[in-house]
Amino acid sequence: MKFLTKAELYEKVDKLIEELDLTKESYPLDSVSLAQKFFVNAEITYGAFDGLCAILYRGRRSTSLKLNSRRSKLMQNFDCMHEIIHYFLHTDIESFQCISPEGGIKINDFLEWQANEGAAEALVPYRLFIPMYVSLCEKNEETAVSELSKIFGVTSRVILNRIDNLSYEIYQYKVLNIDIESIELLSKKSITRKNISFLSAHTEYCARCHNEVADDAYFCPICGNNLLEDESTKIGIGTVSYDSIDMLPDMRAISCPVCGTEDFVRHGYYCHICGTPVANRCTNSGKTDINGAYLEFPCDGLLDGDARFCPICGSESTFLKAGLLKKII
Repeated sequence: MKFLTKAELYEKVDKLIEELDLTKESYPLDSVSLAQKFFVNAEITYGAFDGLCAILYRGRRSTSLKLNSRRSKLMQNFDCMHEIIHYFLHTDIESFQCISPEGGIKINDFLEWQANEGAAEALVPYRLFIPMYVSLCEKNEETAVSELSKIFGVTSRVILNRIDNLSYEIYQYKVLNIDIESIELLSKKSITRKNISFLSAHTEYCARCHNEVADDAYFCPICGNNLLEDESTKIGIGTVSYDSIDMLPDMRAISCPVCGTEDFVRHGYYCHICGTPVANRCTNSGKTDINGAYLEFPCDGLLDGDARFCPICGSESTFLKAGLLKKII
């Protein structure tokens, strides 16, 4: 079986869509009707069985497809497209028994990846999906998944998987502003192999300033937003980067932000030439947070070079108080 990259697989799916005379006006697709059109003398039936999504048999004169009647119509829509991709791509294989995710049985992972990813691209093509997803998230991220599920006639799980598997492509379109026809298509394995770093579609960011926030942060280090309040954060591709002072691993500035000297005591907090802070610290040296709640330890730790506020207690940073960083309103 020929190895296919994600881009090559999508190209073959494009060819299938062309053969079926489908356009963007054809969505949502009804894969059962398409199967009757695509398969030779197709016989499509339904039956109740455990552990399987569908069974496909390719005969010389006819093709038979059996879908699991216990699965919902939206699930069957994906299952049927999965079998169409098998039939279209894997012409040297006579029959397929496609196991449901709950089946717990391992089969040819690469063959099934082609059928799953191919079905996802056929039913939810990235050229249509990514601009819609980005636009809907900007309006109301909470309803985006359910709306896309209706638009493309698939389950919410398929949409969530699509968001996950297209994270790099969404990043290129949304953050790098690359045209949808020019984005690079890469599988997760290729992204890992090429050591590509990017913010995924599941990145949590501050709803006020859109800065990426850490899981253990109580306050946004850029704008000081209280992250414990309702709707204080969002998830998706919507992050913004802010100006920062370059730091070394010891959490001191590479050079003094004012006079530029690099010749200062590396364990100190201030430049000995002009007195400017060279370490960004929380200014709360007491034992209470910004709301007056008791802290088990003084909150005066070292902060990142772009932090205007302490992510633990919400107090201003030394870089902000010294005017080295602009306050974000």
